[in-house]
Amino acid sequence: MALDANRPQFTADGPPRFFFWTDDLAATVEHLQGLDVRITSEVEDIGSVFFVQFEDPDGNPLMVCQRASW
Repeated sequence: MALDANRPQFTADGPPRFFFWTDDLAATVEHLQGLDVRITSEVEDIGSVFFVQFEDPDGNPLMVCQRASW
């Protein structure tokens, strides 16, 4: 898990502040879906990282990331 503190102002409805690393994003998304976790974004590819955003049971935004293979 990592803390993403690249924004100076924190609001609870803002972007995810914590993210988790995975080696298999597809399997992680499938696992989250099986747990009925609310997934709030499509899987996004920003070149070096793939990620998807979701909410914890309290509605806090979280993210899981996978490094792109080169």
